[in-house]
Amino acid sequence: MDYVLFLKDKFKMRRTHVINYLIKRHKYNKYLEIGVRDPLSTFKKIKCKNKDGVDPNPIGYCKYIMTSDQFFAKEVKDKMYDIVFIDGLHLYKQVVRDIENSLKYLSSKGTIVIHDCNPSCKESQCDSLKNRPSKWNGTVWKAFAFLRMTRKDLFMYVVNTDCGCGMINCY
Repeated sequence: MDYVLFLKDKFKMRRTHVINYLIKRHKYNKYLEIGVRDPLSTFKKIKCKNKDGVDPNPIGYCKYIMTSDQFFAKEVKDKMYDIVFIDGLHLYKQVVRDIENSLKYLSSKGTIVIHDCNPSCKESQCDSLKNRPSKWNGTVWKAFAFLRMTRKDLFMYVVNTDCGCGMINCY
């Protein structure tokens, strides 16, 4: 695996840079985004031939207006994705389900990217939907850590940028 070096002085690396790099590097064609919310923040910036988005309450265009659980139960069927970006409900149990479900529909050389794996402070790790701070990472990191400890078949690491981009590969 090759590594990309980004000079901190040149620009701030964001999740979209990471995802677009992977798409270009591996010639990925099928992208799924779980938790689109505002398509201008990530979805529209992704340069991939085929893109699907899932969100129960989007504030812009989203192909599948439903929860990720509903999507995986009813819509995905025989689709396979090369790259999946998970930025949905930031709670441990839901993130584990989103990762496990995404793995079922991930191509053999595919990658899952999970946002918010490296919260900047204790307050941003709130595990409640009520009274959460404006900068909310939730308990995403716990789901990532749990799977890293229990799934020896996965290659997992976190890129320390943009609140932590967790990476998962099956090879």
